Formats: sequence, structure tokens, C-alpha cells
Amino acid sequence: MTISLDQDAFGFLVTEAGKNRSRFINDLLLSERERMLKGQIHAANLEEVEDIEYKSELTDWEIAAGDDL
Repeated sequence: MTISLDQDAFGFLVTEAGKNRSRFINDLLLSERERMLKGQIHAANLEEVEDIEYKSELTDWEIAAGDDL
């Protein structure tokens, strides 16, 4: 794989990553993926809170589960 970096980005990489640039880039990408996933989960949770129909169905299932069905 080949990537292109502008001079500022490359300078930052050299300064911060030291000798193991691959590990630094991998860690950075994994951290970004985790950050994005947390954002998606947060957005889904907010959507769930606003979904009245879903809340109603969830309540029905909780009642049914409480009946030991």
C-alpha cells in the first residue's frame, strides 16, 4: 500500500511516531474507527429515545418477559 501525505502531515508523523510509523498509523485509524462507532451508537440511542412506537413495543415485550413466557 502506498499513501501520500502533505509535508505538514508527514512532519507530524515523523515527530510523533518515531521509528514505528506503521503502528502509529494503525493506532490512529483504530482510534478513529472507535470514535466513529461510539458516535453512531450515540446517534442510534438518541433516535431510539425519540421513537414512541419502539418504546411501546419494548414495554409490551418487557411485560411479556415478566410473565415468564
